[in-house]
Amino acid sequence: MTIEFPPDIPGTKFRAAFHALREAIVAILDDQLIPITVDIEAAVTTVMGCLPQLERLRPEVVRVLPTHDLAPYDEIGTRALALGHAHALHKAAARPPEPIPDLVAAAGVVRTPLLTDITVLVNRDVLQGEPLKQLRGTTGFMNLASDLLFVATMLRTNWGKVKTKSAIDARELDDAEDLAERLTTAIGLREHAVKARLEATRTRHQAFTLFERGYQEVRRIIAFVRHYEGDAERIAPSIYRGRGGRGKAPKPVSNGASALSAGSDTPTGEGSNTLPEGSQ
Repeated sequence: MTIEFPPDIPGTKFRAAFHALREAIVAILDDQLIPITVDIEAAVTTVMGCLPQLERLRPEVVRVLPTHDLAPYDEIGTRALALGHAHALHKAAARPPEPIPDLVAAAGVVRTPLLTDITVLVNRDVLQGEPLKQLRGTTGFMNLASDLLFVATMLRTNWGKVKTKSAIDARELDDAEDLAERLTTAIGLREHAVKARLEATRTRHQAFTLFERGYQEVRRIIAFVRHYEGDAERIAPSIYRGRGGRGKAPKPVSNGASALSAGSDTPTGEGSNTLPEGSQ
């Protein structure tokens, strides 16, 4: 079930967060991307719900870890909002342009009678047949759009000759030109949309990676600071619950310290290759 974003957070905050972190987001390389195996909207909602407790615990975190880099901890809300905006951009990019199959079908219906009339006019020596060699045929959407515009233009250019010698109405030429333009535009938008979707997909993946890195670091910090209280999972729950990946809380080691970093008394830094036991 998809969880909606918190209704009390205006969209402007999502956009502002995304633009504030844009450089950090796009700087993430392809080989650094973390697979998206969670519902992004649910993950964002989960983390936004943690922020009040994380804020309340910050003095304790500073006391226990006075020299530790808390940038990811302080930034996690902004990263969550930025991911929410990147996800919204991705969904918007997936919306299709005007349906090309419908336009193609309509263009085929319009092209046939116009071309038939032109052929008759050529056979009656009203029009020259040589220009018809430029027709590309109906194989390919752009060829169809080009042909439709060509026959409409040919008839309009010679309108003084043909208007009394055929059943073609001037409005048919208007409709044909309009349809050719709409089809050409739709094809162009589709090609652009493919690029836009690819870009939006990559940006969302980068935003998720930045978010996921930060939240895993937050969970490491909370697991270390709240080890003896045993409430780390309640304060910063996994976004992977029920999905079998990177979701378990860090386990304690035998000496009573948190397994945030083997052989260390403080959490590992963000992006470290050494992850807590059970975090994979």
